[in-house]
Amino acid sequence: LLMAILFHVLSLNEVFGYYDGIILLIFCVCFIILDFLKSKNDDKFKEDNIDKSFKFRLSNILLSILGLIILIAGSIGLSFGSMKLIDYLKLFNSNKFLFSVFVITTGIMLPNLVRCIYRSVKGNKEIHILKIIRSNIFTLTFVTGVVSLVKPIYVPKHVIYFDNYVMLLLIIALSFFLVPNLTLTRKNGIFLLGTY
Repeated sequence: LLMAILFHVLSLNEVFGYYDGIILLIFCVCFIILDFLKSKNDDKFKEDNIDKSFKFRLSNILLSILGLIILIAGSIGLSFGSMKLIDYLKLFNSNKFLFSVFVITTGIMLPNLVRCIYRSVKGNKEIHILKIIRSNIFTLTFVTGVVSLVKPIYVPKHVIYFDNYVMLLLIIALSFFLVPNLTLTRKNGIFLLGTY
């Protein structure tokens, strides 16, 4: 909720400028530090349960390198693909704003969605909504902060006077859904998906 209010206040002058970027990055760093401290206190794991063998460490390093290579290749492919798609959209005189919003939100949401579906298929009934919210807070503050340091981001009036209020109302609705027993029901999910 605090992040949504901060976004709304910073966007009131219709631009995310240099100082807005600094504020967002400070918020992002504070959020990371608080989240790290909270998770450090929450995770009471035992050292003896961690596999410290050389084979385990080597496989983690190799998987991390492979993941980084796939991430870079996917980013390059996404950028070239989206540029080509924008060229096609120009041919058909389509709305580039709607396309960019769809691609950006899908790109932000897709890894979390895949992880949640994977956990559900594997029988893990707990899907931590807080991890999804944390991921989105980091992405929004970090990306918007860095981009606005490089170049001002101009915010259309409808985003300030419609989208921001819808975001605030949905965050409040999500809070009410989570308060009773910290779970989202199918009805809640259908409501949230319907608002999208």
